[in-house]
Formats: sequence, structure tokens, C-alpha cells
Amino acid sequence: MKLLVLIFISLPYFLLGQSETSTHFIKGVVVDEETKKSIPYATIKVIGENKFTRTQLDGKFLIEEISSDSIRLKVTALGYIDTIYSNIKQGEEIELFLKQNFIELSGVTIEAQRKNNLGVKTIPQLTLKKEELESNPTQSLASALSNKQGVTFTSAGTNVQLPIIHGLSGNRILILNNGLKHGFQNWSSDHAPEIDIFTANSITIVKGAAGVRFGPEALGGAIIVESNPLNLNEPFYAKVDGGVQSNGKGLNTGLEVGGGYQKWSYFLNGNFTIIGDRRSPDYFLTNSGKNEKSFSFGTRYHIKNWDFKIYYNYVNQNLGLLRASIAESGNAFVKAINSNEPPFIK
Repeated sequence: MKLLVLIFISLPYFLLGQSETSTHFIKGVVVDEETKKSIPYATIKVIGENKFTRTQLDGKFLIEEISSDSIRLKVTALGYIDTIYSNIKQGEEIELFLKQNFIELSGVTIEAQRKNNLGVKTIPQLTLKKEELESNPTQSLASALSNKQGVTFTSAGTNVQLPIIHGLSGNRILILNNGLKHGFQNWSSDHAPEIDIFTANSITIVKGAAGVRFGPEALGGAIIVESNPLNLNEPFYAKVDGGVQSNGKGLNTGLEVGGGYQKWSYFLNGNFTIIGDRRSPDYFLTNSGKNEKSFSFGTRYHIKNWDFKIYYNYVNQNLGLLRASIAESGNAFVKAINSNEPPFIK
């Protein structure tokens, strides 16, 4: 009888010990931050303990017999940036994200012997990075693109400039601003695309046959303006830009802040530019100033295989249309062409 009592008394303590140790584990899945696909053979190591494992083909993993209550994990995989996750509790089922590790090359040299003359081949796609756009934030979209092969612009002064790709312009060029069609082409040639390049993260020019995938509106090509990518797990950043210019007595200033966490990210930026009438060495270019204000923000929230993004962009432009570029009649146009100075100087 005493033996039976001892067994019944010890049994609750044994079950209690089992329930306490059953939570000493972590399990979850490792996925690509952009594609949301699982990453096999990624290594997960518990920092401070000799515990590690690798993910299976479906990206899932399990680490058992962990002694720490507050756990830090280091996740590594070939082609991805090493990432550390903190404050993970025992018994949790978690989702870990890895960002792809891109290596930007300063240049690539290809050498080969030329066998025959195949003519000149053009590059079907060109991209302007944010650093290149920030070198002159007061220029127009068309002016920024005109430095690339096969791209130029037509203008009615220093502000109103329309892009031309391989001789085609207007409704033969499609502009996508953050994935949405920009409909400036339906207006006259006295209007320019209402896009502030300061708010763009990158601009891609698609030329020739490569633009077929955008439909018949991209007969001449496509201009794709991309906003902030809203990366997750990105440290807080803040940047202030500004400048002045003597021709036109102008100034510009801009501010951008942003950051990212495990499940959500955000950015906010704004720009203000004011420039008076420019002048040539001998006379003023009447009505060539501009006043431009822009503001944009975006946020992203991630839940497992879902991404929710919100973007807002506001541009307010008051652009001066060069008075000398307007001719009321054919005779006025001929007179302007033959004159050494514009007929309107003020």
C-alpha cells in the first residue's frame, strides 16, 4: 500500500516536469523577403548555445532542448544577407525573412575578336539610380533621361520638356509612375510630365522591341518611375538635401525619412523648388521660372504570404512657359527664327 501511494504522489511531479520541458523548442519557416518563397538549407543558430539546424526543402526547421528563455537566432543562407533575430520566446512558431544579397559591380569588361560587321546594337533597357537623379534635383524628367543613349527631348523653354525615344514622343511613349499609367500625353506640347524626380527611387527606360510587353501605347518605349521599395528590416534613416543656383536665383530643399521593421515599413519625403527667370549672357529669358512642391509617403504591412502597400504622391507645379517660344502667326514664327534676340525680353 505504501508503494502505491508513493507512485501516485510522484506522478503529478513527473507530468509537471514533462509539461515544462515540452516548450523548450523553436520551430518555424525561413522565406525570401521579396518572393515569399521558402529557402531550403538555410542555417539557424542559437546565439550563446551550441544549437543549430538547417531548413528542409520546404524551408521549415525545428530546434529542441533550448535552455534560454529569451533567444537570439542568427540565420544564414547562400546568396542572402546574414540576419539576427532577438527576443524570441520558447515554444513559438515563427516566420523568418532573409533579404537577397546583391553585389553591385563597378564595371564589366568583355573582350572578343570581331569577325564581321554586324552594325550598331542599342541597349534595350537603361536604369537611372537615385544617386544619379539627386545630382541635379531641379531638372525635369525629360532632361534627366536625355543623357542616355537614344533619348532626347523637345522643349518650350527650360521647364516644359517632353521625352523623345528614338524619334517618337507623345502618346507613343508610355510612362508608368509607381505602376500606374501617367496620362500627360493626352495634353498639348505645352505641358510636361508632372513628375518630381526627387521623389523617385529609380527610373528605367525601356526601348525598342523590349517595350512590346507594355502594349501598343509603348510603341516608342516606356519610362518606368519606381518609388521607395519599402524594404523590411531596414534601420531608420533621415536625409536632407538642398542647393542654390545663381542663374535664376533659385533654391531647392528636400527631406526624406524612412525605416523598416519585421512586419512593416514606411517612408516620407518632400521637396520644394523655386527658380526665377533664367538669363543668357546678353538677355533674360522671359517667363522661364518655376515653383514646384511635392510630397509623398508610403507604408507596407506584411502578413505571411500577403503584402499590403499604400502610396500617396502629390505634385504642385507652376511652370513658366518661355514667352519667346510662342508665335501667334506664321509671320511671327519666321521673324523669331531670323532674329538675333527673342522678340520678348523683359
